[in-house]
Amino acid sequence: MEMVTILVIGKELGDQLAQCMATERVRVLGIEDIGKVRLYKRAQAVILDASVVPLAPETFQNLREQVKVPLLAVVPAYEEARLALQLGCDEVLVRPFDLEELKLRAHKVLGLVENGCLVVGELLIDLRARQVRRGEEELHLSPLQYELLAYLARNLGKVVEYDELLDEVWRCEACEGSREMVKMAIRRLREKIEDDPGKPRYVVSVRGRGYMLKPG
Repeated sequence: MEMVTILVIGKELGDQLAQCMATERVRVLGIEDIGKVRLYKRAQAVILDASVVPLAPETFQNLREQVKVPLLAVVPAYEEARLALQLGCDEVLVRPFDLEELKLRAHKVLGLVENGCLVVGELLIDLRARQVRRGEEELHLSPLQYELLAYLARNLGKVVEYDELLDEVWRCEACEGSREMVKMAIRRLREKIEDDPGKPRYVVSVRGRGYMLKPG
């Protein structure tokens, strides 16, 4: 799989995000000139820093004429967040924010790209081919392990409770022993995707509730 590319309109923000995602299969390019977006044809998502290029209807139209990929807008106030969503942005983030939050939003936006891939740390989850890679290594997951990982990845950074996993992955209701079934499946998934299953980097437990997939 090729490396995923995010184009950030706002060089400073682009440099910050690039450093934050340095260990992942994601290339972050920061530019200042909105008129040059069309030159970056391999970009699979665009982030617009509205403090560099103010968000307005003509700005959004300009972007959409150049690219058709998902767009995340970083705005200075909630009033502008409403405008961004009305214009059709796929995601909005209001300042001030933590870089980790921007990273999570970027991952969510990447989950909308046409190639159907989700990037989580060093993991690349190909939703169309139903394949998972860690770096150059293909991980051989069982169908259940794949479905479990893919569902957690679609909810990256969110706690997914036991009952939701049973409903969405196993297609069954909670019953006696069902939590142990989920725990066993998570343990086996960790053995496939984690460097140290005893100290998981990706699939973390949320005591009494369920599990969360972290961006790594």
